[in-house]
Amino acid sequence: MIVATATGGLLAALTAGPDSGPVAAIFPPWWDGAHAIAAAATGGPVLAIGLRDFVILVAPDRPNGRQRLRHAGAWLLIDPSSLAGCTIATGVNSNETRQLPTR
Repeated sequence: MIVATATGGLLAALTAGPDSGPVAAIFPPWWDGAHAIAAAATGGPVLAIGLRDFVILVAPDRPNGRQRLRHAGAWLLIDPSSLAGCTIATGVNSNETRQLPTR
């Protein structure tokens, strides 16, 4: 019972995402980068692309940016600082941050 409660609490915390500030929006892994970026842009400005094309750093617009991200297909909205070492790089000195494609 304790394990189930702890697991449920962790899952709720991960799926809720932070209340303010940028989020790492996790889209379906089979989406290509262009699809994930277009979906992320419906929620607010796209700040960076993760090391995987389906992880997009977004600054959600208020008041409904997070809701629009979920409606656009985001599975999870996660605090990007929890992913800093493994999935998304946002540091100024990082060689891992990828530039957004230009048109």
